[in-house]
Amino acid sequence: MMRNLCFLLILVFGSIVAGCATTPAAPVVGVNSLGVVSAFGDEFQMLTIGTTVFNNSEGSGDISEWGVNELAINSMKTALAGKYELVDVEYPREFFNTESKEKITGAWIDNTPKLISDMVRDKITPVSGEAPDAYLIVIPEYSATAFRGYPTFVDLGLYSMSLLGDRKTYVWVGAQMVLVDADTWEVLRRKSFRSSWATAKMEKRLKNAGAAYWRVDNSLWAKDFDSLVEEQKEAIRATIEDYVKDAAARTLEQIGLTPTVAAEEYSSQFVRL
Repeated sequence: MMRNLCFLLILVFGSIVAGCATTPAAPVVGVNSLGVVSAFGDEFQMLTIGTTVFNNSEGSGDISEWGVNELAINSMKTALAGKYELVDVEYPREFFNTESKEKITGAWIDNTPKLISDMVRDKITPVSGEAPDAYLIVIPEYSATAFRGYPTFVDLGLYSMSLLGDRKTYVWVGAQMVLVDADTWEVLRRKSFRSSWATAKMEKRLKNAGAAYWRVDNSLWAKDFDSLVEEQKEAIRATIEDYVKDAAARTLEQIGLTPTVAAEEYSSQFVRL
């Protein structure tokens, strides 16, 4: 009974958080210039939960050539262009990625804004000229799930679960967007990096509302990264690119940096199972 009660509380709390996450914050004021940062990792995680432990597998593979960070930065800059002065910046991407995954769990008991502030303080600098008013940063975030095995999604990866031959497969992008004051390094705003919940196949995406994952065809699954053929890798890469572009637009709106637009304007092209 106690276990069922705890699970119910988790579901209720998750529903509250998800509901709040879909409400855009008030527009940001006092920020006219931005430096844009993205710190996804170069390792793609793969996790499979099978019918028994003997069917489980996990591993990772290098995806540095996929250019996910460049895509994230370009997607955000495209949405911000004409609204803010955009300043090119330098920063230790690998350090931000590692520190985020090791220290910033995203759990409600942690002082996450302070941890982020301490992590980035004095480590982002303009390539030339004066510093912008604020830095817009995308870093990994932990996202707990109720899938089989209760995996936690962080950074980039593929999860698949199979029970007696019935398989479901997902690509995840576990990240958050943070707006940091360039002078005080205080965290001004923070939102989970999530794609739009509205798509042309709403009935099949309803359970994924505000989630860090998209369901994909089972043909993209393999037991580990090295077992993926090029066609599978390209399809996974395309899915991540679609998610990042969609999430960049939606999260900028959610965090209050861009005007609210109809969700279908930037999500209808990204149809997922």
